[in-house]
Amino acid sequence: MAGDFDLLRPLYKMYMEQVPVMRERSRRWYKHNGTRFAETSYFYGSFEPVDYGCQRKPTEAPDPVSPYIKNHIQGGVELATIMLRDFQHTRNATLLAETVLPWCQSLLEFYDEHFPKYSNGTLFLQHAQSCETWPDCDNPAAQIAALIRITEGLTSIPRHLVPAEQAAFFARIAKSLPAIPLTAAKNGQPQISPCDGGFPSRHVNGENVETCKIVMLSRFVVLSVSLTRKVSPLQTLSGREYPFKIN
Repeated sequence: MAGDFDLLRPLYKMYMEQVPVMRERSRRWYKHNGTRFAETSYFYGSFEPVDYGCQRKPTEAPDPVSPYIKNHIQGGVELATIMLRDFQHTRNATLLAETVLPWCQSLLEFYDEHFPKYSNGTLFLQHAQSCETWPDCDNPAAQIAALIRITEGLTSIPRHLVPAEQAAFFARIAKSLPAIPLTAAKNGQPQISPCDGGFPSRHVNGENVETCKIVMLSRFVVLSVSLTRKVSPLQTLSGREYPFKIN
């Protein structure tokens, strides 16, 4: 955060004006509530046509045809993280009530109703996406880290600023989140995995090789004491399939 909070207001306004479109899209496409953020979209909320697919038949599945964004819904949690950081710095109650809480509510509703759950009630991010590198994987680390960061931020807001029903919803989502997945590096040491099951057999987008780890560590730092006892962030970066030198 550079401190230019006034410059963020037009950004929030643009996306908040898209919320009715995104909510209706969820109802028509997936038959449930919530908002799915389109990574390549116009300012009014619709997908960019090449990624969505041109000359689509009405009977075809509604998801975009581009493998890079078909399951790419991470933009919503990124914006939620920015909003929460804004509020944490400014303590702007109007921003919280009119922007932060509505955006996070609708975003978490999508995750809660779109993805299945394990028998113990834990959310299972099945057929999700780990940034743009692995477009079809389960429980991607970056999204889990973001959801943990968001729900921690929401549940730490003073109670008198959040309606009781909404606060209970945020607390329930926080308890339902899966753990950040781990795997073994080539040297046998534990590292954060891009998703469940370690590294998928192949990545699709070579321009974004393993950025899921960098995104998770740089944008959604949620390494608890118990997790850092198991895995080192430096090991996660240096243990990548395509590592770079860290001086």
